[in-house]
Amino acid sequence: MSPSVEVFSARDYPARAAELIAARLSGDGAVVLTGGGTAERVYPRLAELGVSWLGRTILFSDERGVPPDDPASNYAMATRTLAPGFAVADVRRMRGEDDPEVAARAYEDDVRDVVAAGPRLVVLGLGEDAHVAALFPRSPALAERGRLCVAVERPDGLPGITLTPPALLAGREVVVIASGAAKADAIRRAVAGDEPVARCPARLLAAHARVTFALDDAAAAGL
Repeated sequence: MSPSVEVFSARDYPARAAELIAARLSGDGAVVLTGGGTAERVYPRLAELGVSWLGRTILFSDERGVPPDDPASNYAMATRTLAPGFAVADVRRMRGEDDPEVAARAYEDDVRDVVAAGPRLVVLGLGEDAHVAALFPRSPALAERGRLCVAVERPDGLPGITLTPPALLAGREVVVIASGAAKADAIRRAVAGDEPVARCPARLLAAHARVTFALDDAAAAGL
């Protein structure tokens, strides 16, 4: 099934993308959050909308192998940008400071029940190489069908932990946020291409029935 594509002006993008995410947070259910530069711009606007996180379970799509107070931590970024309301959520943190294999297995155990129930929403970013979560091109994790969370090697040299395709596709809806001209080719490949997932990881979302790409006009230029 073809994904839905929503395009906003660069000036309005953080606010409009936040509104789109907020609209899909109606009702109960867990939320999977991403990291990345686009999320760092969108999350503060989401916080301004007064979204209630009370009783909401929060998972993370991936994490770098760093402590939770490190500037590179997705957990640290989300906690900072979604404050103060985020503090009342049931946040399931990936322990980036631990051995990645140990942390991945512990996270799988921690979120198995949540994934089985089907998260209400999965929010993902998209890299210039078309990666989502920490599923990079040619990563063995792209072929994972049994595990929900695995340790991975990241191109930046840091160890990483990521949810696997079965975990990401378990969400009832997926929203991909991406902005900037540097993402345009990756967006074209993800939305309109037909490459194998091993080369274009975002193509794994083609197997999901309810995916929305929320883009600014520069990121959408190749469509």
